[in-house]
Amino acid sequence: MNLSEQKLISPLLDGFHMGDAISDRYGVRSYPAMPQDSDEKYIVKIISIPANQNKVQALLFAGAFSDEAAAGDYFRELADDVLKECDVLERLSRMEGFLPFTGVQKVPMEKAVGWDVYLLSPYRSTLARFLSRSNMTHLAAINLGLDMCASLAVCRQMGYLYANLKPENIYICHDHEYRIGDLGFLKLDSLQYTSIPERYISSCTPPEIVDAYSDLNTTLDTYGAGMILYRVYNGGELPFKDRVGSEPLPPPAYADYELSEIIMKAIAPDPKDRWQDPIAMGQALVAYMQRNGVNDTPIVAIAEEAEPFEPEQEITEEEEELSQEIMVEGEAAAEDQEIPDLSELDEEPEEPTEQVCLDDFYAYFSEENQEEAEASEEDAPAPEENEADPDADLLNLSFLDDLVSDDTTPSEEMASDIGYSELTDELTDILAQADDLLSHETPEGVVAPEAPEIPMPDPIDWESLTSAPQPEPEPEPAPVAVAEKEEPQVTDDFDEDFEEAYLNEISRQRTTRKWIAWVVVLLLLIGMAFGGYVFYRDYYLQTVHSLTVKGSEDQMVVTVDSTAEDALLSVVCTDTYGNPIIKQVLGGQAVFTNLNPNTLYTVKVQITGMHKLIGEISGSYTTPVQTNVVSVSTVTGNEPGTAIVSFTVDGMDSETWALSYKAPGVAEQKVIFSGHMVNLTGLESGKTYSFRLEPGTELYLTGKTEWEYTAMDPVFAEDLAITAVTANSLTVSWKLPEGAYVTGWTVRCYSESGYDQTVQTTGTTLVFEGINGSEAHTVEVVSDGTNSGVRCYMTAGALTVSNIRFEPVDPVTMKLVWDFAGNAPANDWIITYQAINADYLEMARSDTNSILLTPMIPGTGYQVSILLEDGTTIFSEPVVLQVPEAPDLDMHLLTRSHITAHMVKTPNKSNWGESDLKKSDYTDTFKAGEKASFLLKASRTYNPEPDPVDIMYVIHDSEGKLISSDIVKHIWRNMWYKRVCELDVPALPEVPGDYQITIYFNGQTVHSQQFHVQ
Repeated sequence: MNLSEQKLISPLLDGFHMGDAISDRYGVRSYPAMPQDSDEKYIVKIISIPANQNKVQALLFAGAFSDEAAAGDYFRELADDVLKECDVLERLSRMEGFLPFTGVQKVPMEKAVGWDVYLLSPYRSTLARFLSRSNMTHLAAINLGLDMCASLAVCRQMGYLYANLKPENIYICHDHEYRIGDLGFLKLDSLQYTSIPERYISSCTPPEIVDAYSDLNTTLDTYGAGMILYRVYNGGELPFKDRVGSEPLPPPAYADYELSEIIMKAIAPDPKDRWQDPIAMGQALVAYMQRNGVNDTPIVAIAEEAEPFEPEQEITEEEEELSQEIMVEGEAAAEDQEIPDLSELDEEPEEPTEQVCLDDFYAYFSEENQEEAEASEEDAPAPEENEADPDADLLNLSFLDDLVSDDTTPSEEMASDIGYSELTDELTDILAQADDLLSHETPEGVVAPEAPEIPMPDPIDWESLTSAPQPEPEPEPAPVAVAEKEEPQVTDDFDEDFEEAYLNEISRQRTTRKWIAWVVVLLLLIGMAFGGYVFYRDYYLQTVHSLTVKGSEDQMVVTVDSTAEDALLSVVCTDTYGNPIIKQVLGGQAVFTNLNPNTLYTVKVQITGMHKLIGEISGSYTTPVQTNVVSVSTVTGNEPGTAIVSFTVDGMDSETWALSYKAPGVAEQKVIFSGHMVNLTGLESGKTYSFRLEPGTELYLTGKTEWEYTAMDPVFAEDLAITAVTANSLTVSWKLPEGAYVTGWTVRCYSESGYDQTVQTTGTTLVFEGINGSEAHTVEVVSDGTNSGVRCYMTAGALTVSNIRFEPVDPVTMKLVWDFAGNAPANDWIITYQAINADYLEMARSDTNSILLTPMIPGTGYQVSILLEDGTTIFSEPVVLQVPEAPDLDMHLLTRSHITAHMVKTPNKSNWGESDLKKSDYTDTFKAGEKASFLLKASRTYNPEPDPVDIMYVIHDSEGKLISSDIVKHIWRNMWYKRVCELDVPALPEVPGDYQITIYFNGQTVHSQQFHVQ
């Protein structure tokens, strides 16, 4: 560092060496600095107002100011605005998320018109420097986003919007916190009338802000936070050089879908689509962290380097020594790295679910075995065409179709009858069973066909047919009544003819009997086949026409439409582990209860007896997932009419949730959100709301899904302060806001050394025992039902300041004196004082316990605070000191009664006099932007002494609020000419309204008058 001598101001840079400028942009220069007796490093930032003298000449040329003195007054006001910003940063640093400057001092420019504001701060590591050298982890990035959102929310609570958020202004503290440490504050209540300084415009500024005169909106801070997170999750780089345009950016390269949505919402091109509140953005980051379990791994994975190829060559001794050093350093670095546990690679994988198995199955046949399947088809012989079969119509019988559908073929015996090529064992068994049934007693309910009645011939005497024919004995003659008649004689020819005819008849009868036997056998076979077919079709086969499975999270109803009777049917339900449950079918349904959620169940219908089921006999059903709502929290938000609902679940999560809520007299409302937290708005305070939580996807919820909450406005502790501390105790007190009500407070006191105690109380004062009074402590107070509270801090080595008082020196000069107890401070005291009902704060420094303050407004009360430069905590009561009323004018032979004052419009010429005034110029009504003057006339002769006179102009509004106070220096003798004095008022208010102006000469009242601004 080149520590060449630069301009060192006093007392801020007493004892410092300052080097050359390391940056210069928009009139802001930064210098390195070091104390002469220390190695500590500091940064001195100098803000020049204006940035260059060309602006002064341009304003004078345009007629904006009458002379350089008027321009200097204008730039002094701008420098005072910088001091006010420094004060805002100082106050915010006492809360959370901000770092103050070590010292601030305003000095006039040498040989130029304007002011330089010096800002001194210790050298700190910035986020920009870290991102340029290191890779951030996921956990650090989310913590960065949460810290930024918390800081921006605190800033808004103080009434300001931070518009200069960029990595260069974020500092990394030793406790791994990210804090803002530079200027950039804009008042929220006057944002529409405010212009943004050019030095606040950066790559993190929204695209609609093109210059200092652009219309501002309240998303400047959340856009900057989103752009910083975008850079972190995009490898430390932005996809543009300087400023982003109005086109949407691509998602960051290393953020997942959910985190990308949060970041892209913050940097949306349209301000209406962005996060409107840093609290909402922070809640989204918290919900993301809770759902995803963010860990401390780098955002961008470090690629493994391949081992370099080493050609065979001789290694010199120097190269071998260098190699050994590299190996030692590598082993040391490896010891610091976490070695992954490879034992998990040897563990057996978990058994996949059925769906996964099916996916693998389909993938196997569709990819790996595709070629094998095609080869099998090519190798298979081509089927031969069957010859025409005259009995082919038999193949259309329904029972044969059923057999073929079950991968069966007919038996060989039936093949000969129906012309089928071959039979299966199953059909052979079925026909054998049919034969057995027909040969046994016919079962009930089945009618077998009766055998046909066939007449049978008389038995044949086979012996007579085989032996020789014998003549029959002659019959005895019948008695004749009149006369005896002679019988004819039988001859041998007759016997031969009879024998031949008889044998022919016997042969014909035998042929007829043989054919009859064959017909009977054929009829029996046909009857048996027909009876078996009827039995198979109407009794053995039973059809299930349809199977319907419906259910809920813990039960399932199976509806069966079948030809079989319910008494014969039952349903088997099997879970994924093979555990069966059997239920009888009653009324066409089987009901299964007490099922497990998120489980696949398969069902199959079965039948008892000599039956077989065909048709739709199986199905499946998966019960919905069961998720238990473990806890629900509903607390009051940070704004009136708001509430924050958060909950935790055990089980499968839903992508979205629906929260319905209503109250008596209030219509039901419903909000859809993701995550486990939602911020509700528009609630009516004092009304009790009923809430119902529902998942956006098909889940079975158990636990606390319905609850009630009474809406209330948030209550924050006011004037929280540590009022006393001893060696082992600490006393803290606060106030309940007027008109507010709380059931109690939660107060926590903790220190870095491990002291941490939380107490519930209903009062507003609490004493913590057992502390170490020499250590730093933090106290946080949260009202019951509120999600955030107020904090105050006590540094190590705190002091007690008492007896703060004013000792008047003259009407506009007060000597501030105070007493303190404790070790004497090693650095300067910082005194801040603010007139009651004034918006601006003034600051002074002293190396003793007293200081002269001037000019002070006569008759005005001032709120005074005393601090130490190093931030050491000081215990003191808030003090308001009163400046005495000013006496009336009595100097150089003139009193207030001798002077008549007229308020007039300032003539448009320099060195104007009474003769330049027209009658219409005498007025007390002015337009915004017009200039006013006073014409004073003395009624007697005065003493023309060349004494200096401090002329003070003090303006209040109609409600007594201090608007401005200005002092102009003059010489008494030069002020008057022929008893007439012309005075120009430095500036009138620009806001329309009624006002009062009071003029003082050296702290003595000259004149007071009402006026109006249109």
